[in-house]
Amino acid sequence: MLKNNRGITMIALVITVIVLIILASITTYSGVSTIRESRFYKAISEMKVMQAAVNEWYEDYKSGDSSIWDKGVSLNSSGKNEQITKAYNSAKTNNLNGTDIGDITGYKFYSSNLIVDDLDIDGISYDFIINIETRNVILVDGIERKGVTYYSLNEIEEEQYNVGYVEDLICALVDDMGTSSTIYLYGNSSAIKEGKITISTNGKELRRNKCS
Repeated sequence: MLKNNRGITMIALVITVIVLIILASITTYSGVSTIRESRFYKAISEMKVMQAAVNEWYEDYKSGDSSIWDKGVSLNSSGKNEQITKAYNSAKTNNLNGTDIGDITGYKFYSSNLIVDDLDIDGISYDFIINIETRNVILVDGIERKGVTYYSLNEIEEEQYNVGYVEDLICALVDDMGTSSTIYLYGNSSAIKEGKITISTNGKELRRNKCS
């Protein structure tokens, strides 16, 4: 009887150990998955911050102020030629909304240190290549999710980014004071062409279904 009890105890112990190993594996996998998702969305957040900054720089650039553009480094001097070429080709090939990303010669390299220290944009940990004339932002090292590496917002189905200005698509918006404003038009390419866009100006958002 004692031998049987010992046998049962040993079997119970083995089963317990196996269960604990399985639970530990599940917990570890869940933790790794969470970390990867966190990194992915951090990269997305940084790309959006940089896109917003580039939109502002573009306005200054059009007005003749090239100070931000001049701080960028030529791609050949970046020390990341191979990775930059890979990132650019991916952004161009997998561009879901079909916007023009421009030629690679129109880009400059902005390291995370330059962005934080010289351009005073906090929280940036990735390097980017930027084309101010086309307002395109590309992540140099990319970010991986579920086996796919992304380099720009326009490669990600739920994160497509498209900004148009009134010189690209003439839309008249009259605010409460009856004056026209320079505005941003938000939406994907087809929505903008159809005039189904969200117009944001003077701190308000309005819907407009007709554009000339």
